[in-house]
Formats: sequence, structure tokens, C-alpha cells
Amino acid sequence: FFFSSRRRHTRFKCDWSSDVCSSDLANRWEEGLDLAGADLRRRDLSALEEELTRCTLQGADLSGARIVDTQMEYANLRGANLSGVQALIVDFTGADLREANLTRANLTLANMGAAILAGANLEEATLVSAKMAAANLRGANLRFADLTAADLRGADLTGADLHRAILWETDFSGAIMPNGVRYRDPEDDLSDRIAVTYSRA
Repeated sequence: FFFSSRRRHTRFKCDWSSDVCSSDLANRWEEGLDLAGADLRRRDLSALEEELTRCTLQGADLSGARIVDTQMEYANLRGANLSGVQALIVDFTGADLREANLTRANLTLANMGAAILAGANLEEATLVSAKMAAANLRGANLRFADLTAADLRGADLTGADLHRAILWETDFSGAIMPNGVRYRDPEDDLSDRIAVTYSRA
């Protein structure tokens, strides 16, 4: 669909005007304006590609949005609603996702290295082959999440909830587990014991 490119606002606060086209929106990001609290529900933002890098989407509603293969490095998404978002191959490197709602989000192959996900809700999220090395997942809700083949090397999972999470071939090398114990030896069967423990919890 297409939007008129006329400008009605100088800043976005709580509502994203539906008559702003993607190119206009990209220009606004380049100007350094933020979209804190914006309503982007079910929008297809994939065409913006790199324009979401370092943007501010704190408290924004992106539920059901499509942001496939998009660059969102160091973006501020604190407290944002990303429930049900289609975010395959998205780059969230260093992004602030504290307290964000990512329930049922599809984050397959997403890069979330060094991202801050403390207190985030990732219940039933798909994180297959996601790259989450050194991510801060303290107190995160990962109940029923699919972490098959995810890279969690060096991640901090202190206090995280992994109840019934799928942990098949998940790499926990050097990660701090929910009980505060660091996983050290990738050659032992600890990952299998972890998988059994949380899948039956």
C-alpha cells in the first residue's frame, strides 16, 4: 500500500500517522527524530532496511509487525510491544529490549549479540539459530521458547525462566545459567541435563 508523503507532525509521540510513506519515515530517522510510543502495529517495516539503526522506539507498539532482514543495531526498544512480530534475520546487536514484550515473536536467525533483554517477555518466542552471545537475559521469561541451536555463549541468564523451553543443541558455553552457575565445559553432557531439567519443570 502507499501513503501520501505530506508531513503533518514534527515529532512522533503516541500515534504514527498512517499518511506518512516509508521514504518520508526514513528521512525522519536520518534527522534524528524518534518514534517513542509510536503505533506501528502490523506495519511492514522491512523496506526501511538500515534506517532503524540506533532509532528510539521505546514503548512503541510493533505487535504483528514485519521487520524481516532489517538493521536495528543499538535501537532503544525498551518496554516496546513486539508480540507476534516477524523478525527473521533481524540485527538487534546491542539493542535495548529491557521489559519488551516479545511473546510469540519469530526471531529465527536474529542477531541479538550483546543485546539487553533483562526482564523481557519471550514466552513462546521462536529463537531458532538466534545469535545471542553475551546477551543480558537476567530475569527474562523464556517459557516455552524454542531455542533450538541458539548461540547463548557468555549470555547472562540469571533468574531467567526456561520452563518447557526447547534447548536442543543450544550453546551455553560460558553462559551464566538461571541458578547463577556458569556453564564452562561444552564437551560434557550438561546441556542435555539442562534441557531435561527445564523441559520437565
